[in-house]
Amino acid sequence: MSTLETHLLAELIGRKHDCLAELLELGRQQTAIVSDGEISQLMVLLAAKQRLIDQLREVEGELDPFRSQQPHQRIWASVQARDRCAEMLNRCDEMFREIMAREKQSENRLIERRDEVAQRLVGTNASAHARAAYLADMPPSASCLDFTAES
Repeated sequence: MSTLETHLLAELIGRKHDCLAELLELGRQQTAIVSDGEISQLMVLLAAKQRLIDQLREVEGELDPFRSQQPHQRIWASVQARDRCAEMLNRCDEMFREIMAREKQSENRLIERRDEVAQRLVGTNASAHARAAYLADMPPSASCLDFTAES
């Protein structure tokens, strides 16, 4: 393996790092949006996240040839370059774990909100049925006022 190849490896890991950093920031925004219940904003944010996920998949595909290589056989321009790349890769792993934790947190909050809305709908539906039953038992003249004048 040449230094040119390790330079490419470092560049790809840098791109992966950048994608994950952006996904992490969007995940932070997503947490606030989910808490606020802003579904339309959530849809826009999810579309942006999907584009980043697609970019991340592309980078991961470009990294595939490096996965079968033995790390000790790579030739780096310097020890510092190798250490920077290793540190960036470690940070990528940390960000990925944080992203996954935030996704789970957002998913749980969305499920809670969905259940809250469902519970309110059940309550509203029960109230509507009770009102309809009450009105059905009333004589027609009791449900409306007659304003016609008789001579």
